Amino acid sequence: MKTSKNDVLELELSEIKAGQPAIGKDQVLYKVGRYDGVNWILEAGYPVQGRTFSDDEKMFDDVAYANGQKFDNAVIVRVDDSTPGNPDSYYVYNENWERVAPGTVTNAMKTVVIGPDKKPYLTDGHHTLNTFSQMKRGGFEDFKINLVVEANYSNLKDKNNNGSSMDEFWIEMANSGNAWLKVLKENEPGYRYLNGVEGEQDEYMVHSVDLDRFKGQLPEEMKPEAFRNDPYRAIMNFTRGIAWEAPEGTKADGLPFLEFYWAEEIQNAIGDGNSALDVHTEASPYNLSDLDSYVSAVQEISNWIINLEPDTIIGTSVFTAREMGQKTDIDEGKLNTLIDSGKTLEASSSDEKDAVSMCPVSENSATPGRNGTEEANATTGSRAFPDQTSSYCHPETM
Repeated sequence: MKTSKNDVLELELSEIKAGQPAIGKDQVLYKVGRYDGVNWILEAGYPVQGRTFSDDEKMFDDVAYANGQKFDNAVIVRVDDSTPGNPDSYYVYNENWERVAPGTVTNAMKTVVIGPDKKPYLTDGHHTLNTFSQMKRGGFEDFKINLVVEANYSNLKDKNNNGSSMDEFWIEMANSGNAWLKVLKENEPGYRYLNGVEGEQDEYMVHSVDLDRFKGQLPEEMKPEAFRNDPYRAIMNFTRGIAWEAPEGTKADGLPFLEFYWAEEIQNAIGDGNSALDVHTEASPYNLSDLDSYVSAVQEISNWIINLEPDTIIGTSVFTAREMGQKTDIDEGKLNTLIDSGKTLEASSSDEKDAVSMCPVSENSATPGRNGTEEANATTGSRAFPDQTSSYCHPETM
C-alpha cells in the first residue's frame, strides 16, 4: 500500500486490522443502543414499551466526525437514501454552507499504520469502528470510513533475520503508543502482556515478540465478538467527565490508551485489598447485567479516582493521577445524567416515520407530531460534536 504519513484512506471495516486485543463491550452496546433504538417517552418514570426509535441524527453526527467532516456548527443533510457507511450519500456543510469533504478535519479522525504485510492496523478508534460494524444501519462488509495514515512500515527491515519483520512491527507499534498488547487477567486482578510478548513490568515497553506464540492473540475482524471484553475500559469511558477528564496541558496530554492505564491502577488497588473496585472476578460484588449494580460500580470507581493522592503514578503510564486528568470532585450533574440517561431527543432526530415528538411532556402537551416520510424527505442537524448540551425534547433511557 503506497501511502505516506497524513494521507487519508477510505477503507471498508472489513479491511481494517486491530491493534489491541480487548474493548469495553458495554461502551459499544451503549452507543449501538442509542443509534438503533432509544426509549423516548416515560410514564411514571419508566419507558413505554414499543416506543423506541433510532437516533439517526446522532449517528450521522458521529460518523461525519469520524470521517473528518465536522466543524462546530456544521450541518448534516441526509435524504431518503442516505447511508452512514457511504460518505457520498449525505451532505455536510460548514457555517458558510460550503460542503465539507471527508478527511477535511484530520485531527478528529482515527488513525492507521501500514504494516509490513501491507495491511492497515488501527491505532485509535476500536470502540467507534466496532459500534459502526454492529449498529442497525452499519455493517462489516460494506461500511466505509476515512482514516489518517499515522505511519507506513511496509518496508520495515527484518533485523533478526527470522523471515518476517512483523515482530519488529509490533515492537515499534507498542513502544510508539500505536498498539496495546496487554490483556486483563482472568479471575484475578492485573494485566499481562499477550502470549509471545515480553516487556517491562513497571512501564509499558515491549522488548520482543515471538510470532509463533503471538499468532491469533489479536482479533481478525472489527466485530465485538472477535475482541475480548474489558469491563474496566468501559467503566473508564462512563466515568470520563465525572471523575476524570482528558488531560490538557500536562505531561500526559495526548497519551494513547489512557483509559487502560487507569484500569491498570484499578487492578493495583484491587490487589491491595480494595475489593469494592472489582468488576471482573468471581469475588466481584457487582452484577454488571443489572443496571443498579452497574451504577454502583461506576459510582464506587468514580469516588476512588477523585480520592487518590494526586501524585499517585497511574498504572505503567509513569504519569501522576493529576497529570492523567483526575478531577478534584465528582461532577454530580454528569453522574446523574449518566444514571438517569438524561440526554433528550426530538422526532427529527430519527428517520423512522412513526417517531413521536412530545415536547414538552406535561398534562397540557400539544398533540404529538410525527416524522412521516410524506412530511420529511430531508432532515438536517446543526449541533457541534461532541453533543453534551443538545436542546432536544425527550428523556432517553437505555
